[in-house]
Amino acid sequence: MRNTKELLEFIGKVKYEQLDEKGKALGCMLPLYLCHNEVEGMRFDWIPEGKDMREYMISLMDKYCTQIPLDQLQEGDFVTLKMPMGMYHCALYLGNDELLHCTQASGLTTVRYGLYEKRIERGYRWNG
Repeated sequence: MRNTKELLEFIGKVKYEQLDEKGKALGCMLPLYLCHNEVEGMRFDWIPEGKDMREYMISLMDKYCTQIPLDQLQEGDFVTLKMPMGMYHCALYLGNDELLHCTQASGLTTVRYGLYEKRIERGYRWNG
């Protein structure tokens, strides 16, 4: 497991890719994969046709994480966010009002937690 300080080294160096070299989903899940790179086989298939993105991502987060109240977030926890047009997103909480996330427009980058606070739906802590 990498700590959040190590992940900051990837900012500006990693672009958004929908799939990895084996055809598994990356997208906004990249911070989770970078943080927990030791988990063998932890790559997900892209969202199956006709399946709800929110439900699918929550089922994946529930597999590896425990849901926690947002007021108990600690550095290294994950959040899921409701986005426009029915999209769903995840990000890594860095503490100090910062999130690490990956977008098509910016690649891997940080943003202020407060900018997305109204969109944040759930908090998760890694089970490993």
